[in-house]
Amino acid sequence: MAKELGILLRDVREIHGLSLREAARKSGVSNPYLSQIETGKTPSPSPRVLLKLSNAFNFPYRTFMEVAGYLPDTVEAIPVSDALILLATKDLSAKEMREVSRYIAFVRNQRTR
Repeated sequence: MAKELGILLRDVREIHGLSLREAARKSGVSNPYLSQIETGKTPSPSPRVLLKLSNAFNFPYRTFMEVAGYLPDTVEAIPVSDALILLATKDLSAKEMREVSRYIAFVRNQRTR
């Protein structure tokens, strides 16, 4: 689970275009600790740390908690992939969203070949 959480955290940080140092400053979580979380070298951070990260990155706290293993998977939860897509596309114009949709269709088409 630590590795999965680390990948998710890195993806969320990169969507925001932040370095580890910038993410640490924004979240109040130390740079070395963020690095350890991202590389899966530390057990799941505490719910308090996950809340700081959730607030800093405007990412669903419940999703961080589930991926960290604190909550069971539930039907009501937003899937990780959906949460990442929502975060990455929230500032896009209608034209940009159409381009994203076309790209997703292209990727799916490549998968079926």
